[in-house]
Amino acid sequence: MRRLSLALAALLPLLRAFALCGGTIIFSGAGGTSASGGALSAEAAFRAGIGGMPTQITWDDVPDSFAAPNHLPADFYNVNVTRGVFFVTPGTGFEASARPGNPSGTPTLFGDLNAGYPANFTAFSSPRLFTPLGSNVVDVYFFVPGTSASAVVSAFGAMFTDVETANTTSIEFFDRMNGSLGKFFAPTTVASAGFSYLGIIFNAGEEVGRVRISLGTASLGGSESLPSADLVVLDNLDFSPPACPTEAPSVFPPVPAAVPQTLCN
Repeated sequence: MRRLSLALAALLPLLRAFALCGGTIIFSGAGGTSASGGALSAEAAFRAGIGGMPTQITWDDVPDSFAAPNHLPADFYNVNVTRGVFFVTPGTGFEASARPGNPSGTPTLFGDLNAGYPANFTAFSSPRLFTPLGSNVVDVYFFVPGTSASAVVSAFGAMFTDVETANTTSIEFFDRMNGSLGKFFAPTTVASAGFSYLGIIFNAGEEVGRVRISLGTASLGGSESLPSADLVVLDNLDFSPPACPTEAPSVFPPVPAAVPQTLCN
């Protein structure tokens, strides 16, 4: 296992949890409602562990025309902003929350979906958050940025808001032929609307073609039929730059028909 950088090693004491597991390095931390504490330290250590220039999505570059109450296109972060990802959900679409002062007067922090949500969620990197609609599951597929060529990453992490129930919010990793590389759970936070971070670096040659993010125990909606439901949304996504697999694939990876793809050269 390769040696951790000095910058990463200096951050390790700040994490609430750090573990080595086979070919994986796990970064996990939770904190309060300010952009500090264990969640921030875990994200910083994860990004330092990737090295170079990690790719990040904060949702704050989404224009008003693609934010609440409008749906965010599944390919926005490969076509409009070239980060090399495509989103899929069994639900009805995706939404980036509205910013303060938006021209349509849409409430922030998913207040358009439920007037009580702004009291439950806080933006880690203000002002926008992200959620699938009609489902609490989102799959993230990777592409060479700005193309339809299927790609892989070696590291992926996410900042969650309001994780209150243990062993529910998770990230599962899959190789390019859809074999599971492991499922990992985000830590809970005792603070309402607090932040939790989970990031995984694979350092034994694993190549991740897809991640599945499960958010809490229910999807966001206009009303809550289950008062005890744990509603969780996403802020920052961090990952290593998507690239072609080390061995040129001879077949297409198994992806939904809605995901356009070509073979990586």
